[in-house]
Amino acid sequence: MGAPAIFEKQIEIKLLHPTSTLESRIQVETMHTKIKHTVMTVIIFIVEILVATVFSDIRVVRVYIGDFLVVILLYHGVKIFRDVPPFLLAMIIFLFACTVEILQYFHVADLLGLPPGSLLRVIVGTSFSWPDIGMYFLGCLTAYAVDSHCFFTGSHQSIS
Repeated sequence: MGAPAIFEKQIEIKLLHPTSTLESRIQVETMHTKIKHTVMTVIIFIVEILVATVFSDIRVVRVYIGDFLVVILLYHGVKIFRDVPPFLLAMIIFLFACTVEILQYFHVADLLGLPPGSLLRVIVGTSFSWPDIGMYFLGCLTAYAVDSHCFFTGSHQSIS
């Protein structure tokens, strides 16, 4: 009787060891991915501040590059906290950006009585523009491509 019990414990240890190693490796990969997304978020946030301040006089940079980068900023910001499949997240961010743009068409900032120059009015925006939607699309496409091909470590490589 004594021998089989020892044999069973050895089997249990051998079965648990690979699982715990795999789990810890996944945790490390997840942490590295979150760090990459955090770094991207911080860098893009700094660039967005520069676009809004230093390069605000350059219309192309302020209007187009700002819209392109803001969705990438949102994408990587979400990825810090949630592991959403890249394609799904790109679609959600794009739909969110389009919703904000449509609200601009209906002058929601004015309807809400947001004072000119206020941070919330700047975030909500005041004028609808089709090129903005195009830049949101290109930004989401870029975020998806970078995430899928540079940050990929999870189980959702395909479009899901």
